[in-house]
Amino acid sequence: MRKDILALGMFVMFLGLVFLCVSRIAIEQQWMMVPGARAEPKDPAERLSIQGDLKEGERFKVTFTLRNFSPYSLEMLVVVNVTDPNGYSKLYEIPLSSSVTGTPLIVEPFPEDIANYTGTYKVSAEGDDVTLGSLVLLRKGEPLYPYSFIFPVGIAIFLGGGGISLLAVKMRARAQLSRRKGIRNKRR
Repeated sequence: MRKDILALGMFVMFLGLVFLCVSRIAIEQQWMMVPGARAEPKDPAERLSIQGDLKEGERFKVTFTLRNFSPYSLEMLVVVNVTDPNGYSKLYEIPLSSSVTGTPLIVEPFPEDIANYTGTYKVSAEGDDVTLGSLVLLRKGEPLYPYSFIFPVGIAIFLGGGGISLLAVKMRARAQLSRRKGIRNKRR
């Protein structure tokens, strides 16, 4: 029967689609510290600065920890300055608020951006009524496609299933045509 061959072709095409979908699964990379881009103050009043190499289009994030703060201050602020290799700088102001227990809470998320140029980025930070414990520059790489090798296999399986289905349709058409010819010959 030709229907079973057509069903087989459709199943193989579906299997090819599954392979194609699996091959495009992306795995997001985690935030990684840029080598040498971590600083801790030696002096409590010291302004922290770090530098790290980034590539164009790479996502980066600046994080910091807090060490000492004035619990009586209602509004605290950390100012982060990011300078790219061409000398353009971007200023981020991160407000902090004091919790009920007196510990500072970060109100806005850490500064996150995309590197516009390849080269050394300089990051500096200082706090208003806050002493920074550490300053770190993190980067996030491109998403990984670990199953991308399945893509050509999926295409081949999908096209094979299409060929099997086409063959089943042609075989059915030929069978119907030969039946019609057989019926005409019997009537004569």
